[in-house]
Amino acid sequence: MPEVRLTVNRTDYGGWKSLRLKRSIEQIAGTFELGVSELWPDEVRPREIAPGDECTVSLDGEIVITGHVDDVAIGHSGRQHEVTVAGRDATGDLVDSSAIHRSGKWTNAKAERIAADVCAPFKIPVRSDIDTGRPLAEWNIQEGEAAFECLERLARAKAVLLVSDARGGLVITRSGQGGRIGTSLVLGENILQGSVELSYKDRHDEYIVKGQTAESDALFGASTRLKGTAKDPMVKRRRPLIIIAEDQAEGETLSRRALWEANVRRGRSAQLVIKVQGWGYPAAGGAKLWQPNTIVHVRDPWLRTDAEMLIKEAAYILDESGSLTELRLTLPQAFDLVPMLPADALKASAWDMLGKQQKDIDRLKREQERRERK
Repeated sequence: MPEVRLTVNRTDYGGWKSLRLKRSIEQIAGTFELGVSELWPDEVRPREIAPGDECTVSLDGEIVITGHVDDVAIGHSGRQHEVTVAGRDATGDLVDSSAIHRSGKWTNAKAERIAADVCAPFKIPVRSDIDTGRPLAEWNIQEGEAAFECLERLARAKAVLLVSDARGGLVITRSGQGGRIGTSLVLGENILQGSVELSYKDRHDEYIVKGQTAESDALFGASTRLKGTAKDPMVKRRRPLIIIAEDQAEGETLSRRALWEANVRRGRSAQLVIKVQGWGYPAAGGAKLWQPNTIVHVRDPWLRTDAEMLIKEAAYILDESGSLTELRLTLPQAFDLVPMLPADALKASAWDMLGKQQKDIDRLKREQERRERK
């Protein structure tokens, strides 16, 4: 039986009958919603839970959210009682609150230091499990922007990801840092349901990032305009995108920024959505929860996929049908600084050709339906 525990002010609350909890490398805070729709079990005392309370959420004994309760809804109808509690990681405050710093300006500072200073008023610790590169020559908080908006600009400038550590802290990372999962996702074994979502709407054939250096005596007091570019060989028609760099940067930095934009948009344009039973997978020492930012091998002929994939989002679900995990996966290079393959090489990649192979997929489905009717 799956176990869900909401701990508020050091008191555990169980007996929840519904759950929707999501963690993603594309959102800075995990979110949860818990509910009961029946006579309340003795261990659920909703009147003692209030918005703003500090809380943790644990699944099968593992903490996955550390933050605050945002909303509490209580209702009844005859003998039926309902309570719903929703909240987020502590890093959710960075989304809601303005960025405030003594001067609002940094000079020759590493990304880790800037992030730590922005997060300090919220008592959110920051750590980095990667090398963020050289210090930024200059960084400024823009008037009126939220703390998350400032950090998001910083993440784009340094081509990094900002994720919650599930313990109330913020982690600066890149894709795949969670390691590889020994268990594969295989059609006919543990994949209950799968689909592919494809969209080229936000993809471009060329990304041009423009910036300029600071004024200097060496340049006779004049700023120098620079640019970096990256191409997406799978986009065949002319669709350029110009981006203004978030900071003063050198040509090499602008090229990295362009490559990051190309890869991220490519990753978001095509993703697998796979549902599996339960919240975890078998591992040495006991089952482990499926986690975002980990690499897993997916083998699903229906989806024309037999490759290592990046879990970018894990949604843990509990309802009347039991416990499920909905995983969203994409290419491991989607959030990394890995150059795209040339067009000729991409022709051998089933993942990049999924759109063109949709007719083959439909044909296979029709053949399967015919066999089932016989």
